[in-house]
Amino acid sequence: MPSNSALLPTVPTAKTNELVYLEWFMNKTTIKLPGIYKWPFWRTLVLQAGSSEPAVLHALLALSSAHRAESQHERLRNAVDEAFNAEEQFSLSRYCRAITELQPHLAAGDKASVRVALITCAIFTCIEFLQGRYQTGLEHLRSGLKLLCTVNLYSLSSASDTVDEWLLETFARLSLQVALFDPSFERIPEIFQNLWTDRASFESVPQARRNLDCLLQASLGPRNTISVNAAESHDNFRGIRPQSREQLEAELASWHVAYSTFHGNLRSEHDPQEFFASLMLQPYHAMAVISAGTHLDSGYSDEMAYDRYLPQFVSMIRQSISLLRAVKPIRHYTDHLEVCHFSIDIGWIPQLYFTALKCRNNRVRLHALKLLSLHRSREGVWDTLLASAVAREVIQLEEGDFYHYWSASDGFSIMDDPGQSDSDSKMPVLPPSRRVQQVQVVLPNGPSDTMRLTCMRPTRDGGLELLKREHDPRSGQWMSLERKGTSESTLSVCSIPSVASA
Repeated sequence: MPSNSALLPTVPTAKTNELVYLEWFMNKTTIKLPGIYKWPFWRTLVLQAGSSEPAVLHALLALSSAHRAESQHERLRNAVDEAFNAEEQFSLSRYCRAITELQPHLAAGDKASVRVALITCAIFTCIEFLQGRYQTGLEHLRSGLKLLCTVNLYSLSSASDTVDEWLLETFARLSLQVALFDPSFERIPEIFQNLWTDRASFESVPQARRNLDCLLQASLGPRNTISVNAAESHDNFRGIRPQSREQLEAELASWHVAYSTFHGNLRSEHDPQEFFASLMLQPYHAMAVISAGTHLDSGYSDEMAYDRYLPQFVSMIRQSISLLRAVKPIRHYTDHLEVCHFSIDIGWIPQLYFTALKCRNNRVRLHALKLLSLHRSREGVWDTLLASAVAREVIQLEEGDFYHYWSASDGFSIMDDPGQSDSDSKMPVLPPSRRVQQVQVVLPNGPSDTMRLTCMRPTRDGGLELLKREHDPRSGQWMSLERKGTSESTLSVCSIPSVASA
């Protein structure tokens, strides 16, 4: 496998300004973009494909320019606006060039062309998420998933073919992170089943992460899952197909035994990043356990059932506090990098958001909200500003003045233990009539675009009422669409086409 530096001279038509962005991509983007987990798709496969495929090369350059602009955003904005605009123009020109170069591959449809299209599609998705155009990014992601459905997925699952394994892993990670935020997003279980490996022990964090991703996907329930066209060949897939809640819970318990042994042998001083990445898996396991135990056969969740998992919610907060303490050596490692606070992979935002929405213990959910609001960070489709805004509004919709006669319980430090005090334990349980369900969010398609929230709340006659809210990014306020008299409308879409429509 060639080193990153060895790839640079092989780009046939690289000009001086292109070399600048190639170097930025290799030295900055490939380090920051994957997040805390190792993700060879970005550091290896994209560079290798870009050295021979113009579509990938131009997409890579567009991503590098966009990442460089975001990384230097404040300095460029305060110094010379023209410099920032130049970055944007370069990124847009390479984006359009990549779409043009991609057309022959989309028409050909052979395995090599499909690989190029999938790599480029993943890069486009990343660019849009990076720039806050979430709806356009989701369209690119859907295009990639549809492409996976139209090809023989089994030919992309050979254990001996590392490239196809990396592609499957990439679209599995991207689709899972979106499904955790938007339960209505379509999922393809077969992608995850091809990544599953039966093992009684783990030898690396990526092994543990892959199996946990498979279990986390299964814990979301059967809603909005789509299958590949060769549905009759399901038996050819390797991996698990949990048939019941009990089976899934047993698999989660087995995973935790193997993980505990593996993590117990890690030493933070030997490899701080691997130790931190392993530590990050703990709250996601708790999240999968809660999801598996609360989802009904219909795919929806029993909102009162979440109360049984208060110990797991508390452990997620404690694990988040441990992550805060462990992040210091990682920050020391990355302090010298001039990078933006964006990675394409999930970190701690989803599990904090999940806790704030689903844990109805006032003290614990407020602790999750405090952690979520601690500092601005973005993880793929997740943004702490947007996630905390949604969580805060859901809490307000549910609790309102319910705890009006109880002393405020938010006067605690972020580093305090979330265990209940005597006063917390005496607070009444939030009744079923106040709990919202089926929370869905339409993310904005640009920094100035609005975000929409819908959810269902029980009515006195036993029915459900639809609540619709709209978030204004300029004022930071939510408005009721019912009072506003506004019907649901389609969000404006960025002028850049998706792979499917290109």
